[in-house]
Amino acid sequence: MNTKDSVSPEKEIFFRPHRTCRHKSDGTIGMDETFYMNNDIPDDAGKNLLHCFAFGISRWGSSWQITKEYGKYISFNFFLEGGVIIQTSESTFQLQSGDMLIARRTPLVMRTPPGGMARKYCLLLSNTLVQSAICDSLSPRDPVILHMNEPEKIAAALEAIGEYVRTGSSRRELESLIFNFLQELRQQHQYRDKTSGLLEKAQFIMQKSNFCISRFELAQQCGVSLRTLTRVFDRHLNCPPGQYIIRCRMKNAARMLCLSDEPIKNIAAECGFSSPMFFAREFRQHYHCPPTVFRKKQRSLPNPDMDF
Repeated sequence: MNTKDSVSPEKEIFFRPHRTCRHKSDGTIGMDETFYMNNDIPDDAGKNLLHCFAFGISRWGSSWQITKEYGKYISFNFFLEGGVIIQTSESTFQLQSGDMLIARRTPLVMRTPPGGMARKYCLLLSNTLVQSAICDSLSPRDPVILHMNEPEKIAAALEAIGEYVRTGSSRRELESLIFNFLQELRQQHQYRDKTSGLLEKAQFIMQKSNFCISRFELAQQCGVSLRTLTRVFDRHLNCPPGQYIIRCRMKNAARMLCLSDEPIKNIAAECGFSSPMFFAREFRQHYHCPPTVFRKKQRSLPNPDMDF
């Protein structure tokens, strides 16, 4: 992609603000970001307990792509709006508003989808022993994708750091703000680990029952209230448990329609539906055609896809 850069310095305080605006070949802005670079970066910064390399806020336009390589610092990217696709040599991830990307060593490509955009905070911390240990406790993987259960608290912690880099002058105060941010990140990650365990337990119970279980029975067997179970499903799967159970029943039914000659009423009963009419109505809502038509269409394909 052809780009042209325009760089404009801003007033220097404790950090050195630096704005970069990159334009795409059609003249539209592909990236507009302002970074506050730390003027106090000693050679032995890595020996400090906590040390900030830079802080910035970025806005990317549609179909913008950039390749990043890290090493000297740890990059925390918190997405305020929109989302991006992250690609490494081994995996592809998708991040949305409220997600955190922590990148340390692995080269990666970040891009916005066509018609999309992204606005994010970027906090660059030096690879000190403390900051590296905290990242290791979050996950040994690189990069790390974290879905925040309380993104507003992460945003507030980063906003406090951003306000400081524009107006502050005390290294101790900055270290305190960095510590608060890392502590909030760690607490939310630990809470998510606990809820992930509950989700895994619920999924095991559902699979064991062939998804023929009500949401009330599921909550009871998990030893939690329906409200707690619903909150966990909404946070991790973006849907309530009842909807998730129906979705899994539909997938089972679709596979049975493709792989067996069982009558529709038998498939409906085996997948936990009270009547063939209710099953047909739910099936039509999910796959936009009746079960009989779905079976006929799938069997006419040379290699039907079973991942419905």
